[in-house]
Amino acid sequence: MIASTEAAVLVTGATGFIGSALARRLSADGHRVVGLIRRSSPRRECLAGCPGLDIAEVDDFSPTELDRILGTRPIGTICHLASYGVAAGESDRAQLIAGNVGLTANLIEAAARHSVRRFVQTGSCFEYAAPLDGLPLSEDSPVRPWSVYGAAKSASVHFARTLSAKLGLPLITLRLFGVYGSGEQPQRLVPYLLNRLERREAAELTPGFQVRDFLYIDDAVDAYRAALAGADELFDGRDFNVCTGVPTSIRELGATAAELLNAPADLLRWGALPGRPEEPARIVGNPAAFRAATGWAPRFDLREGLRATIDARNHGRI
Repeated sequence: MIASTEAAVLVTGATGFIGSALARRLSADGHRVVGLIRRSSPRRECLAGCPGLDIAEVDDFSPTELDRILGTRPIGTICHLASYGVAAGESDRAQLIAGNVGLTANLIEAAARHSVRRFVQTGSCFEYAAPLDGLPLSEDSPVRPWSVYGAAKSASVHFARTLSAKLGLPLITLRLFGVYGSGEQPQRLVPYLLNRLERREAAELTPGFQVRDFLYIDDAVDAYRAALAGADELFDGRDFNVCTGVPTSIRELGATAAELLNAPADLLRWGALPGRPEEPARIVGNPAAFRAATGWAPRFDLREGLRATIDARNHGRI
């Protein structure tokens, strides 16, 4: 177990899907973890029973509030996962800017004031332009977001890179693709499919020909752990794709879920909903750069990840 005097890892968005999984795993690893959450944050129960976890509540993410938290705790690294625009219905433009660019800027400035050593920023595959050549997206692919959320994330990543360099704060960005697993919001695709198929109810879906890169939650968490274990030289402002590199159609995802649940395939009502005209046909990443830099590689294929998700649901785990 890590000594209590050692600097902690601060996780923002600690009650979110990925943030809570990361906080629980780091705590289990023996890290001192500070979970930074709003006082009004839901899902607090997902952090119950974590040894070494300090829940730090703030009214907002203003410099005053952040100074209060960082000034009273020895923080060595910040893993920044808090963001606005991920949940369904989060589309307010002012909050997209404040909850991505503004929050990130305030956090980086506070980190520099309080001598935080390293900063892990979270990016998104939605920052990229929709690929036209069918090739996997690399870190050199054009960044030209097709959604307002993607634009807000891209702005926060660019701002973080520039501001952290100016302030001398070592930073790395993990650009996540298609993370799924137990604990996702129920309206998202995987939990929606599993909920309907488990109850033997029809799942209304788009035609399902979109191709995506699905990453199981444990593999996403392992990517942050790999970054934290990396040498200081890794934190040089670069962006890294965190993905499988495996193209999977929505139809393949649905068919695999139905098979694992022994549910009739005709419950999958492909084409019952129209496709979204603005949605790219294909979003698949290339994880080679992060693998080369850290040795990280996903451990779960789609079938294993879905099976683990179903098992966690059956045993009441978050």
